[in-house]
Amino acid sequence: MTPFSREFGFDRGTPVDRFYIERFLSCCDADIRDRVLEIGDNSYTKRFGGNRVTRSDVLHVQEGNPQATFIGDLSSAEDIPVRCF
Repeated sequence: MTPFSREFGFDRGTPVDRFYIERFLSCCDADIRDRVLEIGDNSYTKRFGGNRVTRSDVLHVQEGNPQATFIGDLSSAEDIPVRCF
């Protein structure tokens, strides 16, 4: 079995899950404030948090992402500070 896309659907347009994610975030954008942790990059933090965000952190599973402030696996969360987000 081979996946249709190894790019999560971005190679064919916008993945369908983004519609629902963005709809949810726009309904709850007032909650995106203070210190925020986002996975991979901080594009949604910037888009929906705006000037309510005082610090934007990014978690990435592998080294090499210049935006990443934390490197690690969210399932273990060993490198993520306690009670910050």
